[in-house]
Amino acid sequence: MKISVITPTYNRAGILRRSLDSVLSQTFPPHEHIIIDNLSSDDTATVVQTYASKAPYQVVYVREADTGIYQAMNKGVAKARGEAISILNDDDALHDAEVLQILSGCMTAMKTDLVYGDVDWLNPITGERSRRRHNQVNKLTLIHKGINQVAMLHHATLFQRCGFYDETYRIAGDHEWLLRAFIKHDISGTYLRRPVAICSLGGVSNAETFAQRRREERNKVNRLWFSQREIDR
Repeated sequence: MKISVITPTYNRAGILRRSLDSVLSQTFPPHEHIIIDNLSSDDTATVVQTYASKAPYQVVYVREADTGIYQAMNKGVAKARGEAISILNDDDALHDAEVLQILSGCMTAMKTDLVYGDVDWLNPITGERSRRRHNQVNKLTLIHKGINQVAMLHHATLFQRCGFYDETYRIAGDHEWLLRAFIKHDISGTYLRRPVAICSLGGVSNAETFAQRRREERNKVNRLWFSQREIDR
């Protein structure tokens, strides 16, 4: 499959290198890597330029203002030309060199809309890792346990069927999209019991300083797609 990798970024030049290198190391390279930069004031442009000079695939660098991460993701999805889409945040990385090959192979073999695996949480200070296993989800388990976005490979047609990310959210827009896709559009998902990504602790989606905002947005999303009886159960 032709895979489009999308990376939104803003002033993360130092850690962005790890993310880009994890894509560059893939045994099955992507068709393209689209980097959406919200006018970073650090060395991001230089980092991307150096990366693009080494990549054996097209690197599309979009440097313009956006209103938040979900608008950046939507820009990337709109530009993507691959058959499948992987969204890789600037502080995350693919787990190892075979991730794209295994995820795309599973998507093709299983004829599924979405493939996802497990995630290693990385403490950037201590270097310690802990594994988060997603297991096979269903519509009801998604109330209390979502899927980390970086752990998923989306078939590109999903965004035509289910729409783009809701840009009114700051943290839970990917969770709202996931519920919309599973509940309203009845997509199929296949779980691989294998780590596929490394996520750094401390980002907006998991930092303790944003815990209250995260809970409020997740509760809002759940009330949108589930009845109170389902949430209570």
